[in-house]
Amino acid sequence: MRDLCSAVHTLVLCALLAGATTASASVNPGDVAITTEVAGAVVVKNNGSGPIEAWQKLRDGDRVTVEAGATLVFRTFDDGAVHEVHGPAVLKVDGGVVAAARGALTSASGDPEVAAALANIPVLVARAASSGAETMRGDQDRILTLSDDERAALDKARATYARMRDEEADPSALPELYLASMLLQYDLFDEGIAVLEGAIERCDCSAARDMLTYARSQRPTT
Repeated sequence: MRDLCSAVHTLVLCALLAGATTASASVNPGDVAITTEVAGAVVVKNNGSGPIEAWQKLRDGDRVTVEAGATLVFRTFDDGAVHEVHGPAVLKVDGGVVAAARGALTSASGDPEVAAALANIPVLVARAASSGAETMRGDQDRILTLSDDERAALDKARATYARMRDEEADPSALPELYLASMLLQYDLFDEGIAVLEGAIERCDCSAARDMLTYARSQRPTT
């Protein structure tokens, strides 16, 4: 598998730009999975066709062709499982399930909360292009307004990140992208910036660079 240095599909960014600020809100009806790694020629057909790139959703009705020599890795939202397929292969997405019509999937268990948080990455990346001069509160001000449930969710996200970092091989920045997506949803820009800077040191991913641009644009001025 190649690392996560792939551009986000423009059409998906436009569709997700108006998404809500929670991770689960970025998983809409009909969304089944999100791609995390794409290498080689992978094409999706569903009322039109086009290439698949990292951080693109797979939706009901999609038919995905993985050409010979290509690799696709994605996470399903319902169970968080990680799936990998090597071409030549054809996948069909129907009824909330991704099945191999040709070829075979290799799957491993995962965390559905991680998958849901990753679904918000295209939203955050898209905001990098639309951010204006408006600035948000600093982390210390924002922390004071967090509810007990929000604090608990962030503590859980940090613990999940630590587990993912122990399990994920370098130079992957997937754990950092996961944690940053959670932090930025709660407007914790300073901590998110630090995490994203660490992500770029591991893997100069376009998603991390764009999310960092957005976070810096929202950082309060002094």
